Amino acid sequence: MKLPKKLGLSTQILLGLFLGAVVGYCFPDFGAQLKPVGDGFLRMIKMIIVPLIFSTLVMGIAGTGDFKKLGRLGGKSIIWFEFATTIALAVGLLVMNLSEPGVGVQIAASSSSQSSAAAASQKSIDMVQYMVHIIPTNIIDAAARQDMLEIIFFTCFFWCRCSAYRASR
Repeated sequence: MKLPKKLGLSTQILLGLFLGAVVGYCFPDFGAQLKPVGDGFLRMIKMIIVPLIFSTLVMGIAGTGDFKKLGRLGGKSIIWFEFATTIALAVGLLVMNLSEPGVGVQIAASSSSQSSAAAASQKSIDMVQYMVHIIPTNIIDAAARQDMLEIIFFTCFFWCRCSAYRASR
């Protein structure tokens, strides 16, 4: 007698997605009762992102071996991060403009929120300020906010500092 082949992770994820959609559509009250399970799952995913990114970058950077490679790797990481963010923003804007969410919804805005929104739209971020923003003032705060660009910078800096310490010994 042959045992059934184990399902791969991608198959399990797609199966769970399909079953979740079926349960939500066929049994909406039961699906609403399962919301805490879904919220807990999303919180666990968010919980693991920062340590996963940090440890992956530390191990990847440690494998490069020298500062020249690190500089290229850090530059490529920042460029890739910006490229992926730009693509995500473009997709989000495209979907938003095509689906037009909120059309027909009337929301009364107070005058103070209108003035603060106008002031926020007038602010421009120049390149120097942007580059300074990449440097985290507190890595714990950056991790709590899940600011990946600051975490990537800190990881590169951390590796440089560790390598310099190791070389001085």
